[in-house]
Amino acid sequence: MSRAYGLSDLLRSRVAPILLTLLESPVISAIKASRPSSQRLPAGASSMSVAEAAERRLQNSSYPSHRQLRCSYRQGALTLFGRVSSYYMRQTAQALVAHLEGVEELVDRIEVVVLTRNR
Repeated sequence: MSRAYGLSDLLRSRVAPILLTLLESPVISAIKASRPSSQRLPAGASSMSVAEAAERRLQNSSYPSHRQLRCSYRQGALTLFGRVSSYYMRQTAQALVAHLEGVEELVDRIEVVVLTRNR
């Protein structure tokens, strides 16, 4: 028996994740995370552990270009460095790490390098 999908089902299943990614990852140099700035790192956590957590998340991504990116963290700001082949890859990388514990600001230093084909 087939199921009829309503507009709300379609929005929830296909459109909403795309819109959420775009809304959470606009192509700007900094993104404020949704947590209040009063929320700090847990006791015992260091700047290195936040950068390591971000890099681990990028390493585990299904997109190979995310695995080439590097991170640094200082005083609530997580900075992403590296190159990707499209603005979409840049946005998805930002979305992967923007809401990690302790990240108050995301600084985008990712370069988009568009490859052209030789004819």
